[in-house]
Amino acid sequence: MEDFLKLAQERFSCRSFEKTPLSDEELNKILQAANLAPTACNRQPFTLLVVRGESLEKLQKCAWLYGAPVAIVVCTNEQEAWQRKYDAQNFAVVDGAMVMAHMLFEATSLGLGSCFVGAIKTNLLTEALEIKAPLRAQFIMVVGHKSAEAKPDKLHYQRKDLKDQVVFLD
Repeated sequence: MEDFLKLAQERFSCRSFEKTPLSDEELNKILQAANLAPTACNRQPFTLLVVRGESLEKLQKCAWLYGAPVAIVVCTNEQEAWQRKYDAQNFAVVDGAMVMAHMLFEATSLGLGSCFVGAIKTNLLTEALEIKAPLRAQFIMVVGHKSAEAKPDKLHYQRKDLKDQVVFLD
């Protein structure tokens, strides 16, 4: 089994891709990782829209795709998601983020580049891909083979000290 901390250190937001398409095997492994993601009460309230080829043009006005050959739109369904009884907190977005994290790490384990794109114009995206309620587009993962120029942003290496982020309560 691969060392997760090493994998986490290697993963970065890739913003430069080759035009080479993903193989069916690579794409299927990423989608399998999404399927294995934990969701609240195992409700699995998500749908993944795999956008490639000419369909990528529909997304150009909705978000930065960085020239990636594949974009995976993570959509969630609040009606299917678990909702905490005490404060009515709906876990659809949390579940979608867990799905995204699994896909990002699987892409890294395959030697691919990926980027979590949260800055999306959801109204345009919903219209472009004809996403129907109750589904809601949450974010996009772009993925592909990293270009030779791809490297982590300088902010990638800036981490707060763990002692400033963890409080032990005994």
